[in-house]
Amino acid sequence: MALGKGPDWLTPATIDGLPAKNWTTREGVTMRGTFSQCVKRWLELHPDNRQNCSIGWGPNEDGHWGYFERPNIVGFLERNGPPSEMGGSVDKLPRTHADSDDLLPGHHAGGDGGVAAMEAWRKRKAEGKTV
Repeated sequence: MALGKGPDWLTPATIDGLPAKNWTTREGVTMRGTFSQCVKRWLELHPDNRQNCSIGWGPNEDGHWGYFERPNIVGFLERNGPPSEMGGSVDKLPRTHADSDDLLPGHHAGGDGGVAAMEAWRKRKAEGKTV
């Protein structure tokens, strides 16, 4: 099966596995919106909750559907930069931990709110390797 180009920021999407609090704590809540809104919400999550979430998207302009888990979301951010709703600025990315030693959020339970992914994207952009 040939793979499409993937989602753009305005592709319809859902994020599954969000935590919710009511009289009992539970997970598995779904949010619907654009791919940009879902990625922004994912970046706002505590790093421990990111591992339980996936983002489904589609159809894109080619009619393809798909879903991303944590490593795929981080890779997408490294290639394409921040969501349009964040104004294209790493400074506007939400911080979840003040620890500067954290790795990319897709690589372990810790995270830095996507800052490392954005730095990798800036480096690729400077080298002319972004789309």
